[in-house]
Amino acid sequence: MSVTLKERGEGIISTKNTNIEVNQFAVFWIDLPPVKEIPNLQSGVKPCVVVSNNACNKYSPVITVVPITSSRQKRDLPTHREFDKLEREEIGLTRDSTLLGETIRTVGKDLILGKIGNLNNTAKRKAISALKVQLGMV
Repeated sequence: MSVTLKERGEGIISTKNTNIEVNQFAVFWIDLPPVKEIPNLQSGVKPCVVVSNNACNKYSPVITVVPITSSRQKRDLPTHREFDKLEREEIGLTRDSTLLGETIRTVGKDLILGKIGNLNNTAKRKAISALKVQLGMV
């Protein structure tokens, strides 16, 4: 997988590591497995925001994440949140980036390829807002 990341110009070379420290609102490269029953679900190597709580992140072999896409072809949904240039730079993302709040996934820590960065406070509020819409909490 590290070759794929390097070829995409992301400059991240990493290997799968289950001992990596995972915190809520950290952003990682994750190798999302395809789901045959849901063909439109994000898959492949994607940046993802960890949204599971830190107790889960510490003790569980799985984490809950929300993928980020650089695709401009996604429909504008109420669960999407775009990160502006300053937010992307602070996080460590190099491309246009939209959080896809409707695609919450639980994945094994063994699918983590490497850390990108952390959401700043503004980006955290955007992520929380998208999750509240998706979960009907507004």
